[in-house]
Amino acid sequence: MIPFTENQLTSLYRNEELETNSTFINWFVDEELRGGSVLRHPLYELLIKYLRARERQTATETEIQSLLNESDELQQRLWNLELATITEMGECQDGNPVEATHEYQIGKFDRNLLNRLSKCLARIRELTYEQHSLNTYTCQVSQLRIDQFIFEVCQKFSNLPYNALIGLVSEHVGQQTSDLRSAISVLFNFQRRPCKDQGFVADTRQWLTKLVAVLLRVASWHDHMFLLNHVLRCPPGIDKWAVNYVQSPPAPFNAVNPSQYLNHAMTVLATIISSIKDRESFFEKKDGEIDDLWVMVDSDGEDEGVPGAQMKLRENDIISLLNQVPFDYLFSQVIQFSKRDDNYLYTPLSSSQVLRTFAMLRVLLVVFGQGLIHYDTGRHEQFIKRLASLVHHCAHYTTDVWEAFRRDNNECHDNSLIERLQVEYDYILHNACQCLLATKHKSTAQFVAVLPYSVVSLPMLWKLFHMILQPHQDKPACMNAVQWWDGVEELVSTLKEAELYYLLTAANNMALARSSNDDYLFVKMVTSHLLQVAKIRVHMNI
Repeated sequence: MIPFTENQLTSLYRNEELETNSTFINWFVDEELRGGSVLRHPLYELLIKYLRARERQTATETEIQSLLNESDELQQRLWNLELATITEMGECQDGNPVEATHEYQIGKFDRNLLNRLSKCLARIRELTYEQHSLNTYTCQVSQLRIDQFIFEVCQKFSNLPYNALIGLVSEHVGQQTSDLRSAISVLFNFQRRPCKDQGFVADTRQWLTKLVAVLLRVASWHDHMFLLNHVLRCPPGIDKWAVNYVQSPPAPFNAVNPSQYLNHAMTVLATIISSIKDRESFFEKKDGEIDDLWVMVDSDGEDEGVPGAQMKLRENDIISLLNQVPFDYLFSQVIQFSKRDDNYLYTPLSSSQVLRTFAMLRVLLVVFGQGLIHYDTGRHEQFIKRLASLVHHCAHYTTDVWEAFRRDNNECHDNSLIERLQVEYDYILHNACQCLLATKHKSTAQFVAVLPYSVVSLPMLWKLFHMILQPHQDKPACMNAVQWWDGVEELVSTLKEAELYYLLTAANNMALARSSNDDYLFVKMVTSHLLQVAKIRVHMNI
């Protein structure tokens, strides 16, 4: 008996949102990059006018400050003081000659500097009374016009309670959010522009937060994914301002279709840890400016020098986005635990429910596996460990479900059903182990050591044992025991001590997890191999 194929799994669990996610991302990229609607939007013109007014105001303030500094300097030099001496000679009454000397300062007024100072002060007066006042007025008017525009966009939802919960509403409500989405796209466009005016950046983010707060309370899953894809295509540093825009709400108690909320959480998770399509294209028109503003350094503070690395999301950004996924809700729904008064309630599952749970966990493992491969770089070491930990949780939740079913159905005599469930469970454990061993970061092997091996079938346990001691997963399987052991010796010679410790601990835990007489040969073989590996390591250290 072999595990179900992906097509067969869809009859047990199908996530239509996840299946259509790539289509939605393609639409999003085409609309934002090639649609041209942002440049034609009235808010875009208002923001451009506001930005230019602020630039003129800043330029005027800079010029005024420069002239003030120059006028101070000219005032210091306007009077030139020189030291003068006068000497007088005379005769005392007794007839002796006398001489007296007096030193004093003479101030010479520089009329050329006076002319320059007059022109400087006249220019300051002109800039202050005319340009600075006009630019300040223009900034305030532009800001008020943008405030008015934002107010009019939000006015359609004026009856929305300020404390309305975030949810996934029906599509006919989502149709009313087109104006919100278009305005949000314009504001996100300005977040991707290199801008040294932090006041302008702060203002645009304040307006953006107002619009997002409204959209989240009336959003469909399309709107939630719309926001997520925008956030993923912003410059690094989103953990400080944009993470809260990403929400995956749990299903309310009286939800008509609670599975929709579970599907959305999985889709959000898959989108966050997958590659971000055409992310660089959102910045390509400003590459020259971006290189001057963003510098990526390593742990020692040195420039990594990787082309384009300065605009990639940082590890803190990805981890912050991952923290927005409600994993407690997601896993409780997958293993079909209900929650009441902050307590989880377990209800015995039928065989069909167990198969559905296994199907959902297999989908999650595929998602985590893709994330482990995509972020398998030196810049995301902590994030890789987070994903490995989630894979470890999947394996344990699967084991809990399988053990509970066996305990509740210990009198079940349908051998074909039990065999089918065992095959599916074994395959999940196999996939979990494979995900953890496929990364270049061997630190993920520590999670292999603590996988649950107590209820894995003996044939699968042999496969897992051979897998963890095979150094090259990309090579064809060994044809005989001699080739396999040569691979083990190669692995022992290349791994660091900590990495080897994790793998040997995993093999040791496999043996410790087995206690029946049928497992005697396996326990004996593991013990023998551990002793041989120890001899190899000792021989290497001599």
